[in-house]
Amino acid sequence: PRGAAPPGDRAEPSPPTKNARAQESILLVEDNVEVGEVALTLLEQLGYRVQHVGNAAAALDVLAAGAAVDLVFSDIVMPGEVNGIALARLIRKSYPHVKVLLTTGYADAAGAVEGSLPILRKPYRLAALASAVRDVLAPARGGMAR
Repeated sequence: PRGAAPPGDRAEPSPPTKNARAQESILLVEDNVEVGEVALTLLEQLGYRVQHVGNAAAALDVLAAGAAVDLVFSDIVMPGEVNGIALARLIRKSYPHVKVLLTTGYADAAGAVEGSLPILRKPYRLAALASAVRDVLAPARGGMAR
């Protein structure tokens, strides 16, 4: 069972292009189960297809298996050898067609990104998530059929 989104987030309207998003796939990388469930629910409310994994190694496995992924939405601070920043760099090198959006609630982790990668600060609301995902995916859409 998925956790419910915070009450304030449920009242915000979805953007008008929700149906177009049903073709876009997001790989959510979040080690905290509760946070992952909320993020998954919010992304699904926005109309995206979402697969949730708990760490960078699992995310790389999904990509290596050839899954259709338009965006990887990853926490920065995660257990294991590969954190979200390293994951983003690996994705950019090995899967340049896959967009990356990072998220964190830690100011020092956000500072380590130094503007080189898009980042959404936690806690975030539905509207902020929608805007951040749309901004990252927008160049990839470019009117191309999927």
